Order: sequence, then C-alpha cells, then structure tokens
Amino acid sequence: MANYTTRHVLEKETSDGRLWWERLAGATTQTKYHAYTVLESIRLERPRPDYRLRGENPPVFLT
Repeated sequence: MANYTTRHVLEKETSDGRLWWERLAGATTQTKYHAYTVLESIRLERPRPDYRLRGENPPVFLT
C-alpha cells in the first residue's frame, strides 16, 4: 500500500503542469516513508477471542 501511494503521489500532475517529484524537493526520498507512517498510524486491528489473552479471563475488546 505504501508503494502504491508513493507511485500515485509522485505521478500526480500539479496545477502548473509539472509532476510532484519535479516540483517538490525531497518528494522521491520522503514520500514512501510518510505514506508508511500514515498507514501504520491508522491501521485497525480486528479483535477476535484469541487476539490477546490476559490471564484466565481475557477482557472483551471493542472497536
């Protein structure tokens, strides 16, 4: 997903007709890192009964 996002952003045309990688300094080196960071920060884990066990009676996890 980070690779897809990076390619999509870098190939997007800006308002002056240039691509983002041509217009924005550092876009080629930093975009993938930023995309990965955002994806990790919004990642949601779906709970299941054996997801986390704490003692004999694990708490119920709600999303």
